[in-house]
This record gives sequence, C-alpha cells and structure tokens, in this order.
Amino acid sequence: MASVHRAGTHERTLGMLFEHPLSHNIEWRDVVQLLAAIGTTKEGGHDTLHATVNGKTVILHGTHHKTLGSEQVMQLRHFLRDAGVEPPQAAKGP
Repeated sequence: MASVHRAGTHERTLGMLFEHPLSHNIEWRDVVQLLAAIGTTKEGGHDTLHATVNGKTVILHGTHHKTLGSEQVMQLRHFLRDAGVEPPQAAKGP
C-alpha cells in the first residue's frame, strides 16, 4: 500500500501498532479512521467492526475503553501484515 494514501495521523497510528514493546495508548477511534483510510470498514452487530484491506478481512470487537488492549494490538498487527501493510519505518525489536 502506498503511503500517499495515508495522512500523517494515520502514519503515526500505524507506527504505534507496530512498536516494540507494545504501545498501550492507541486510541480505538484512530484505528477505525486508519482502517477506513486504507481500506473499507462496516459496523456489524454486537459492537463489531468489519475491516477489509487489500482483500483481507478482519472482524474486530469494539473496546469499552478509549484505548486498545494488547490482544487487539496484536490482532491488528497480524492482520495488517497479512494484508501487505507495513509500518511507515522499520519497527524496533523482533
């Protein structure tokens, strides 16, 4: 995915998703906006969000908190890599 389609705030959110160690201050609304910018999103029942990027789809369960938990960050990281999306610069760590 070309970076030209991502605004600076999306680049920042994307970078945080790939940070090592895991970032614990990624806001749900920022992730939703990022996914909408690089793919498509659709709200589902039971507080879910269906996101499709480069032909790959993930179903995310909304958070009752403002920020994502560790499991949500890891799920998004794996999904984005599977969809061919990489962080704006090389992430530190393993």
